[in-house]
Amino acid sequence: MRRYSTRPCLSTTELNSRPCGIACRCKVGPRADGATGRQPILLCLRLNSTVSSDEAQVALAQRLFDQATHLEDAGAGTGLDTLRANQKLKRQQQALIVAREEARRHSMNWCAC
Repeated sequence: MRRYSTRPCLSTTELNSRPCGIACRCKVGPRADGATGRQPILLCLRLNSTVSSDEAQVALAQRLFDQATHLEDAGAGTGLDTLRANQKLKRQQQALIVAREEARRHSMNWCAC
């Protein structure tokens, strides 16, 4: 029998507090690709954690870029430092886009979200 919860993916704390243990509207049971049991749930939690982590990394990279820009404007930093900070920011933004897209694809494939 396949079971569905009533909400999209939950946090680890919420998952542990639910009696059924289902973290999203994912079908729990065997699938054609061989995934069974909690694998879709764990994947959902991993993807949400990755998005949260990447959002924090983007925020940090933005602050570092702002700091490098201010140091360069004040004459204490170099253009190379600003360029490196900008490149890091762009890399982190791209990683966030990829993580969000992967989470969205998972949501479309596994969940009725």
